[in-house]
Amino acid sequence: MVGQCRAGVEAIEKDKDLTADARKRKKHELARQTMTQLEKLPSMEKARASVSAIQARWQAKIDAVLTRPNADDAATATLFWEIRDKLTNLKDERARMSWIQKFGHDPLVLSALLHGPAGLTNLSEAERALLQLKVEALADPKITEAKPG
Repeated sequence: MVGQCRAGVEAIEKDKDLTADARKRKKHELARQTMTQLEKLPSMEKARASVSAIQARWQAKIDAVLTRPNADDAATATLFWEIRDKLTNLKDERARMSWIQKFGHDPLVLSALLHGPAGLTNLSEAERALLQLKVEALADPKITEAKPG
């Protein structure tokens, strides 16, 4: 299929009767036809199903690390508020990152900061990324072992 597409592109390029715009349109049409054919392959459906299953298993691992307090769990809700308050009161980004590095191994800290409304934590992108790495490390320690650095 890829060979056919490549041959089609070469034929379009060699056609001297086509304007630059016509070549571009024909290439786009060829690409669309090729993608449609690829989408219909049985192996694509198997690949999609496999990716969905892996994503679902990974999400289950993440959900097992993070907790959410329910309406009856005032103690956890209070603890989450105190964690958010502590981080919010650290104004210097370096101090916030250091605090996350120090306490980010605790699933309750991770849960409080990642499940909390953005306005309560004001997490920067770097802080959110660090928290997500901490969650992944708890969900599957093999991930951090495999990462370079």
